[in-house]
Amino acid sequence: MKKFNLLLILLGTSFYCLAFPAGINQKEDTIIIKVGDKSKVIIQVDNQQDLEELKKYDLNSMISDLNLTVDSMDQRSETITIEDESGEKYLKESEQDNIEQNEEVEDRDYGVRFNSDYDQERERGDNDQERDYSRSSRPRYRTHHSLNFDLGMNNYLENGNFPDENNQPYTVKPFGSWYVAINSTWHSRFSRNFSLDWGGNISWYNFKLQNENVRFVRDSVGVGFVEDLSVNAIKSKLTVVYLNVSMVPMLHLGSNSYYSRRRFRNHEGLRVGLGGYGGYRIDSYTKFVFKESGDKEKDKDHDNFFLNNWRYGLRFQFGFRGVDLFANYDLNNLFSEGRGPDLNAISFGIVI
Repeated sequence: MKKFNLLLILLGTSFYCLAFPAGINQKEDTIIIKVGDKSKVIIQVDNQQDLEELKKYDLNSMISDLNLTVDSMDQRSETITIEDESGEKYLKESEQDNIEQNEEVEDRDYGVRFNSDYDQERERGDNDQERDYSRSSRPRYRTHHSLNFDLGMNNYLENGNFPDENNQPYTVKPFGSWYVAINSTWHSRFSRNFSLDWGGNISWYNFKLQNENVRFVRDSVGVGFVEDLSVNAIKSKLTVVYLNVSMVPMLHLGSNSYYSRRRFRNHEGLRVGLGGYGGYRIDSYTKFVFKESGDKEKDKDHDNFFLNNWRYGLRFQFGFRGVDLFANYDLNNLFSEGRGPDLNAISFGIVI
């Protein structure tokens, strides 16, 4: 029978209990435990305090890893060393919970958290069977808050087509028509694969016209688009500001990162979501910038321009690890019915 000298850097409570029966030789800071006829377990400690620390470790986990190592090791090997630089690999479950609780208190990125009823029952110890679940299968549901931003471009569709296809005067210039939103978002996790992003934001549509000479003109009938060739135009745009609420269910695919012992990460792995939003217009204005007699001038007009006060639509989100993309589609028209062209605003970009 082959002889194995097992040098274990991280050892469990059971070693401490076995250190003193017959058949064990104790030499200063080394404890030798005979296993079978020709095998030994060697425990090396520096002092009594280190020996007490051994109570925090899980012997069964170490033995499982040891069996795998023995099965795959070279037949000529006589010594097996199990190393753990972090010192946390074989900690007992209770010790790992203590570490995680301390890390959650210190981690400023988490925001506000709410424990589910499952977590509360488990912490009170009302159910022994639930406490026996392994860490890999035990859900840790949380809600946390984040402040993020939507940065992208916006445009609008008329009967499913972009206005430039029909050479309309209100055709939008893609580059320069920026969509911006400041989001206050709550991320609630309900299961391993399902969460909900919900909250509010303030958003800005900036529709920059392709033809800089076209002005937005409002009369008693509706809004019109008039080309002004009397000046050297630089920019013509319409800005609409909304206060919104949104709710997007998210499906998480192929990621167990939520169960990470070190931190609650909502933004890891592959995720996809489709939800809705609604908003109320709080401001709108046009800006017409031009040069006259060599000087740069601008006309800024705050008006409702027969814009719809309400906005509602669908929001699509797609993310992987730390990157999230979004796309919004307004189901209602940008302008009031009969007061302007039938345009449905769209926006898309990245969440940062």
